[in-house]
Amino acid sequence: MKEKQIQRQVAEFLDVANILYTHVPNEMKSLSTLKSNVGDNAYFATIEELRQQGTKKGVPDVLIFESPPEFPEKKGLALELKTKDRKTTDDQEKWLRDLTKAGWLCAKSFGLEDAFNKLEAAGYK
Repeated sequence: MKEKQIQRQVAEFLDVANILYTHVPNEMKSLSTLKSNVGDNAYFATIEELRQQGTKKGVPDVLIFESPPEFPEKKGLALELKTKDRKTTDDQEKWLRDLTKAGWLCAKSFGLEDAFNKLEAAGYK
């Protein structure tokens, strides 16, 4: 299962549960279809525009803005989604460390089942 498929199912779960969250669309690689449709110049201009607007590398895929029911002292949950065969990047690890220091519960998941297990462990149902 691809990461975007995992993301869609996590989003559906959070929507049905009426949980306040967002997906951070910072996957610069996912803009490769833009590159093939409009060419290099428009692609690189779009990447630069996103950076100028504050898009950061490594921000976790899902930010839940409600305190996790099992960890009410935390500000929210930052969840990094990965397929079973992928690893987090240095930028992603830094974001998870920084958000932890800022009072967030942070988790990495590897595959859809693991993502749902992390959400359930945090108390989101």
